[in-house]
Amino acid sequence: MGLKYHCSAAALLPVLLLSLSCAAALPSKSAEASSVHRRVTTRSYDAKKRPDQTQIDALVRAVFASPTADDSRATEIFTVTDRKTLLLLKGGNPWTGQLDTAPLVIVIAINGHDIHHADLAALDAGIAAQSVMIRAAELGLATVPMSIAPQPQRIQAVRAALSMPDYVTPHIMVAAGYPAADAYSGASTSYYNEKRVHKERW
Repeated sequence: MGLKYHCSAAALLPVLLLSLSCAAALPSKSAEASSVHRRVTTRSYDAKKRPDQTQIDALVRAVFASPTADDSRATEIFTVTDRKTLLLLKGGNPWTGQLDTAPLVIVIAINGHDIHHADLAALDAGIAAQSVMIRAAELGLATVPMSIAPQPQRIQAVRAALSMPDYVTPHIMVAAGYPAADAYSGASTSYYNEKRVHKERW
C-alpha cells in the first residue's frame, strides 16, 4: 500500500512536467535564496564522487512528502545505480546523454491499480520529481529530469529494464550526482515576469 521503494542485488533498483524543473519564482530576495533556486542542473557527472545511501534515502523520502491527487499514494520509486541498468534506461529516448555518467537515477512511476484518478498520474509524478530535485539541491547534488511517459517506446524500455509489471507506468526520471569538474552546470534561474502574474482574473 502507498508509496513503495524497490531495490535488488543487481542495483538499488530501479511532459508536460519537465517545466517543473524551472519552478516559478517569486520576486523577493528571500525567495530567490530558497532551495528551489539553489537547484543545479548538469549533464556530466563526477564518476569518482557518488551520492551515498543516506543521500539516496533522503531523496526517496522527499517523494513520500509530496502531495498526490485525492491522496492516492500510487507512486512507485526505483533507485538505479547499476551502470548496465542505467544505460538500458536510455532506450528510445534521444535526450538521455547524461545517463552515460550519472551515478544515480530516481525513476518515478505510477501504479495503475492504486491511483484514484488516472488522468492525474502525470501530475503526481511531476510533483514527486520536483520534490526530488529540491531535496537534492539541499544535499549539494546536481540533477536533471528526463521524460518517459507518454512516449510508448520509452515506457517499454524502462519497464523492461526495471522489470515493471504492465500496470505500473514510468513517467519521469531524475539523474542525480556531483557535477564533473569540467562540466557546465547551470544554476536554477528566476524567470519571474510580472506580466504573467494575474491577480483575481486575466
